[in-house]
Amino acid sequence: MNKIGLLLIIVMGLTSCGDKNHEGHGELGLTIKGRYNGEALVMNQNYKYFDGSDINFSRSEWFISDIELVKGTDTALLKDYDFIEFNDHTNLTKAEAGVHIHLANIPEGNYSQIRFKIGLPPELNKKDPADFQVGDPLSEGTNYWAGWKSYIFSKTEGNITNSKGISKSFAFHSGFDTLMQQVVLNKIIEIDDDATTALTLELDHKRLFGDQQNYLDIISDPIFHDLDDTRIFIFMDHFKNSFSIK
Repeated sequence: MNKIGLLLIIVMGLTSCGDKNHEGHGELGLTIKGRYNGEALVMNQNYKYFDGSDINFSRSEWFISDIELVKGTDTALLKDYDFIEFNDHTNLTKAEAGVHIHLANIPEGNYSQIRFKIGLPPELNKKDPADFQVGDPLSEGTNYWAGWKSYIFSKTEGNITNSKGISKSFAFHSGFDTLMQQVVLNKIIEIDDDATTALTLELDHKRLFGDQQNYLDIISDPIFHDLDDTRIFIFMDHFKNSFSIK
């Protein structure tokens, strides 16, 4: 064999070996949308509550943290935390566009789950806004309860009017380590090298309050935001189970 032929064989062998050791990375375009009973959630638009009352929303915001993909026993952490708000979704176009999070540098492969937390893990929740630079969602004082030394994990606010014409503004706020919830959603998610995979999460706001057989009576007591009210635990359990994935 001549020297040129031998050199080609060596180069091809090295290239093949390099390909085997190469781990590609892709990206994930995650869109999060608000829904109400399957419909797009438009702020200040009336929807039907379980008892026939008219309900609308003026604020829906929450912290998402530890976003990760799961493949067998392996996990890929995509983002430590972010802040999701639907407050400016005042028309159908904005509501359908949702909130977009771009996640990059994800090892390629077929993942079976996406999971994340509603709220913040204790190591973050023990901090306060002064620990973060301006522009970081954790630097915003309106997202923090100074007296209780906890971030506000979620705010769900709006108005409800029943068939008797009784109208109440409601405000359901959550916080504290014990109310952090983890969401686990099963779906085959393919991450390819140098490609972007699109994924949509939907949060159904009707399910936040229960189901037709057992739902929260908002009119009777329209405000809760501390651990003394057991309804906040029920509400956050509903929150955890109100997500779907597409």
